[in-house]
Amino acid sequence: MLKPLDRQTGIAMAGKPTAEIHLVNLALMQLKQRSLTSLTDTNDIVSEIAANVSPVCRRSALRRGFWNFAKKRASIPKLVAAPAFDYDSYYQLPNDYLKLHRIGEQDCCDVDYDIEGTKLLLDGTDNSIYITYTRDEEDISIWDAAFVDAYVLELAIKLCMPVTGD
Repeated sequence: MLKPLDRQTGIAMAGKPTAEIHLVNLALMQLKQRSLTSLTDTNDIVSEIAANVSPVCRRSALRRGFWNFAKKRASIPKLVAAPAFDYDSYYQLPNDYLKLHRIGEQDCCDVDYDIEGTKLLLDGTDNSIYITYTRDEEDISIWDAAFVDAYVLELAIKLCMPVTGD
């Protein structure tokens, strides 16, 4: 049996958000604004603004904490080019990388490193190294409830001025 939808948020009652539109509507509800039916409606300025701001807020909220659902491990390759000074090697960060947690088995604070753009700078000779990092997790179904709250509040803050004028 399908659960009835909350008219303001578009979320199945007694359930968790399952789509980006549900989260946007929760943010709009915080601002006492009408809910949207789509983030692709080019005739609705609020829809366009929300569609543009939402991914930025997701990445920002993910970077602010250490969220287990967004944690990922990877082996990253050493690049042929080397930094001009201070470090021996460049390593290519993954495309979904947002925040570094560990390098190998060491906490980041125990290793001398730097990040420039999409590269990790490190003194190392290994052809690849292991890292643990926060990824840009877009699958709402695995988001933690506390992260949903953080994301919705961040989104409400970013939407406030352009949507309400205040």
